[in-house]
Amino acid sequence: MGLLFLVITVGMLWLSMIALALAVFPWVKEYAVARVGSILVLCLTLFFLEHFIGLGKNLPLLVFSLPLTAWLLWQRRAVVREHWEVEAFFAAGFLYALLWRCTFPDIDVGADRLSDLVIIQAYMVGESLPAMDRWLPPFDLGFYHGFQHYAAGLMGRWLRINPEMSFHFGFCALAGLVTCAAGTATRQFCAWRPAAWLIVLVMLIGGKGMGVGKWVADLLAIDKEGGERAMEVFSQMLVSGQYHPPLTGILLLAFAALLMGAQEAGAVGRQRALHHGLLAATVPMGMIGNAWIVPLQVVLVVGWMIYRSWSGERNHWLAAGAGGAIALGLCSPHLIAFVFRETGMAPWEVVRSDERTSFWHWILNFWPVIVLLMLSAMSRERSRLILFFALVWVGMLGLTELVFIDDGPAGLWDRSHSIANWWPWIGTGILLTVGARNLASPSKICRWGTVCVLLVLCSQGWDMARIYLETPKPSAMRLEGSHWIAGVPATKNLVQALRIRPDGIALESGHPRENPEVTALSTFGHKISFVGWSEKEAQWRNSSPVVGKRLEETQAFYKNELPDALEWLITNDIRYVLFLQRDNGDDRFTILRDKIKERYSWYATYGNDRDWAIGFFERREK
Repeated sequence: MGLLFLVITVGMLWLSMIALALAVFPWVKEYAVARVGSILVLCLTLFFLEHFIGLGKNLPLLVFSLPLTAWLLWQRRAVVREHWEVEAFFAAGFLYALLWRCTFPDIDVGADRLSDLVIIQAYMVGESLPAMDRWLPPFDLGFYHGFQHYAAGLMGRWLRINPEMSFHFGFCALAGLVTCAAGTATRQFCAWRPAAWLIVLVMLIGGKGMGVGKWVADLLAIDKEGGERAMEVFSQMLVSGQYHPPLTGILLLAFAALLMGAQEAGAVGRQRALHHGLLAATVPMGMIGNAWIVPLQVVLVVGWMIYRSWSGERNHWLAAGAGGAIALGLCSPHLIAFVFRETGMAPWEVVRSDERTSFWHWILNFWPVIVLLMLSAMSRERSRLILFFALVWVGMLGLTELVFIDDGPAGLWDRSHSIANWWPWIGTGILLTVGARNLASPSKICRWGTVCVLLVLCSQGWDMARIYLETPKPSAMRLEGSHWIAGVPATKNLVQALRIRPDGIALESGHPRENPEVTALSTFGHKISFVGWSEKEAQWRNSSPVVGKRLEETQAFYKNELPDALEWLITNDIRYVLFLQRDNGDDRFTILRDKIKERYSWYATYGNDRDWAIGFFERREK
């Protein structure tokens, strides 16, 4: 992708987001709240609408939005100048994430990146929701998450860019919104100017307790990964490039911290009521963005409402109830479809004694936030706010060792998904609230002790810099994301040929459950897969027998063992049949071609077209 295209696309996206914030600023008053909240509200509103009326693959809005964006930026340029630091916070996250995505842009099987791309593709079709699962048609994508994937797809449809670009730019925009909310929330809690940038720096390059305590782990002979006990903090999410639900959880948490900070900073009247409404709305948004963090978000939001009552505020419950109810109503089409799916809801379980995290492992993971909480207790400031945050976060830390959500994995990995979502969320929450308040403490021990803890966490940045510099970069700036598998002429031509053809179901061979890359060429060719990554589909659908049946039939087809291969293709509405290097041998190509040539034409990208070839068959209409 050309540098000019990159600059133009990033510029249009960035300026459009600013213009949206400027459009609602006269009513919201708080620029940072408008900057983050306007995106969430717009995406949520259209997410609701598209459950009834699909808006189409190419939204005809860019021609109207660009002049409106230019007008708003000119008319309210003083607002942007006044709040330049908010944009700087956004730029820190956006550009840092963009650096990693441009350098390592492969959308491969690592960290579920390929499955994230498939979900974004599904939301870019533009038909009424729930979207069809492009790895198992005609089943739908009514999962416990998907809101951020919908948002990336919406952005791609708005800007007229492909799903791969939507993946990368959606990822960067989400990172920017997180640092925008985090930095501004810190500014609300602490007036010391370096504090906000220190918190943002920790968010971007900071490690976790286990990461910076490697020498202690070595000394005590403790496993540094710890199986399921290894958690991925926000900075690691940015490096991995995984566009997955924990990012939404972190965004909703940072936005909640921003709203709470704005209230503490002195918001009044309608502005204060709006903040309470938006804060309550983060709970339903969590239900469609990352259901794992909903229990924690409920505790935080309800706890805050109780704290405000304790502080003498009594008129906030109505605004909070209205905001929560409106958001729940907008989420309801997706939630209703999810509740009635055959997969059901994962049950809560009590953590058995043998499943609990060992003492030393727990300390090594959480020592930074433990120290922050201890420093907070040492501060001369004895406010209700500090007490509220201490009770909430300590309670949540205890909760994670008492219960978990059992979603399938057994043994050591029983708690893996609960821990992967809960621990980074709680650690980030303590950083944005207790850490920020500590930096405003009149106690030098509390203030500078917190600075030391945060600087120690930032030492993880050396490891990230080493990874960045030492890791090979064969795909740098190839934002199409497919260079890892389509980097040779034969497969590259195949992907390009598929992209210019009408959408339809494609068939690929070689489907052992442990091999998730077998449908990558169909995915990058923007085609539906008859059966995709089977392990992921089995997980999503409670090991539905449909997945196994399709695998068996696909393998039988490529082995020429189906009694009527042509009829089977027509019955399953398969439009494209990929024939790759792994499919050659034993005259398979000529046998298969003779079986289906009555309805399927051959398109070659490599080979002699007689007994060995790479390409695909395309179904002809009668």
